[in-house]
Amino acid sequence: MTSEVFPYDRLEPKEILVDIDGPRLFSIESTAGRLLLAYQTDEDDEHSAYLVVPTDARIMAELRGGRRTVLDALLQPWTWRVRTTPDGQIIAITSVDTSEIRAEQLPKPGLYLHRKAEPLPRLEFAAEGPTHPRAP
Repeated sequence: MTSEVFPYDRLEPKEILVDIDGPRLFSIESTAGRLLLAYQTDEDDEHSAYLVVPTDARIMAELRGGRRTVLDALLQPWTWRVRTTPDGQIIAITSVDTSEIRAEQLPKPGLYLHRKAEPLPRLEFAAEGPTHPRAP
């Protein structure tokens, strides 16, 4: 099921960012090189549901590096709700406004893939002398 706006017939992960019993957050790349970010919102034995948004290399790098929350990466001007078969074949695509998405279908605010570690303070030892040299 493809269209000019959504030129994909299946959700085939390019890079999996979260994998818990299957991909939950991943990128997709079209043959033209366009990137999308997919976030699984629902699943049963017959279907999976995803929010799918356009993304780019900068957003993906910020996600991986803990400089952008998952929610921020998903709140884009263009959003689709996509239903697939268990093997990723697209069976329904609906354009949605982000204000129409229920909070329980979105990641929690402030959720990062990796928190950026703060540098540890440098420690210096005060004792000096022949047996206790000053640490650098």
